[in-house]
Amino acid sequence: MKKLQLFAEPADPNPTDPKPPVDPKDPKEPTDPKPELKYTDEDLDRIIGDRLARWQKEQDKKISEAEKLAKMDAQEKAEYEKKQLEKELQALKDKETLSEMSKQARKMLSEANINISDDLLAVLVSTDAEATKNAVEAFKVMYGDAVKKGIAEALKGEPPKAGNSGTAITKEEILAVKDRKERQRLITENIELFK
Repeated sequence: MKKLQLFAEPADPNPTDPKPPVDPKDPKEPTDPKPELKYTDEDLDRIIGDRLARWQKEQDKKISEAEKLAKMDAQEKAEYEKKQLEKELQALKDKETLSEMSKQARKMLSEANINISDDLLAVLVSTDAEATKNAVEAFKVMYGDAVKKGIAEALKGEPPKAGNSGTAITKEEILAVKDRKERQRLITENIELFK
């Protein structure tokens, strides 16, 4: 048993010290950069206050619900619970319907090569199939018109002018230019004089 311990590595005398070893070439102690604060005290107070208010509202709702149930008899409780379950069921059905309508609307838009964000899609979609279809069709028309208008605006502008910005130059003046490159540039700009 002692022989095994002879070959084991010596234990670290200070295993909890998180500091890295100091480089002998650089005698300075490594400094940890200060973490950048992401929230101010006012932000934290506001966030905590909002969450506390939300929690308090939920607790008040639960208490009022419990008081309401305590005042009811057995039949009223059963009816109340039935209404609550019906509300939850309707909410789930509406959620499922909206999901299906979103899929159909996204399919309709992708057929027209239109890709929009989920937030914008949520504005177009409703639980009514006909209303959703009408909203998507109207959006496709508006989108197409906006694209056409944007393209027309981008292409609008003055066409390039031939010649040297309105000053008339003659064929003789161009041929009289001594610099060969300049003469060739002027000929290219005023090619109609040499036809």
